[in-house]
Amino acid sequence: MSTARRLQFSLKHLLAAPVVLAIILGAFGWLGLGWGLFVLITAVAILAGTYGAKTRSEKTAICTIWVMLVIFLPLAIPSPRSGAGRRATCQNNMRQIALALLAYQADHGCFPPPYIADDEGRPMHSWRVLILPYLERIDAYKQYRFDEPWNGPNNRKIGALRFNFFQCPSDIAANGASTATNYLAVVGPGTVWREEKSTSFDDIRDGVSETILLVEVANSGIQWSEPRDLHVNQMAPWINPRAGQGISSGHPGGVILTFADGHSEFIPNTLPPETLRALLSIDGGEQIDHSWWDSQ
Repeated sequence: MSTARRLQFSLKHLLAAPVVLAIILGAFGWLGLGWGLFVLITAVAILAGTYGAKTRSEKTAICTIWVMLVIFLPLAIPSPRSGAGRRATCQNNMRQIALALLAYQADHGCFPPPYIADDEGRPMHSWRVLILPYLERIDAYKQYRFDEPWNGPNNRKIGALRFNFFQCPSDIAANGASTATNYLAVVGPGTVWREEKSTSFDDIRDGVSETILLVEVANSGIQWSEPRDLHVNQMAPWINPRAGQGISSGHPGGVILTFADGHSEFIPNTLPPETLRALLSIDGGEQIDHSWWDSQ
């Protein structure tokens, strides 16, 4: 009798092991919040049923559910190499950068300037360098020298470092790994990234949830440490323009935009130009057409 009980206990733990593994993966963000919660709820139900099952038929039913979960759940989870997986990773990158910007804002009372200039007004250092400590790369930040330009002898070595959080995996898949960044600020009058002064939350009178903080640009050609971004007066006013500079991505159908409250959204190519201009403005008083927004 004692042997049977020990065997039964061991089998239950063996059956539960893959579910526990799925919970751990979900907790670390591999499955995302939605699938993580789904797996957690399912796992709790299965474990509770397994240990509470009395009859052979109840145990058989629970084992069947477990087998179906193990077989079909991986099929529903996007691979990081798939289009959906790359988009999810890209959105997570932008969220990570947004959180770093928000942490900088909390410490300094404003977002970083788009660049630090020399005495003659020439851009010397990028905002991306300034937030390295908030991205857990204090080591690179400490090695960076602000007494020489971004492409000086020492800073060229820092700029040659490649950080995954500055590059969209779709761009890596298309062009290979590089030190270029896909996450840019839209710089210029009326935007969060004004050249004349840094922007605080109080300056964003249109609402932080409806003001763009960060955009994607596919194949930007801009090194992550380079003090160069997308200027509002030189970009096309629509998503994925066929020619010229503009907000773009390697994700089919649209781009990911990050807003000043830290949240990110996938925005389709059909975003009207007037809506894009309104979202870039911090205090224009424009009314966002939510009937269009919510219907997408």
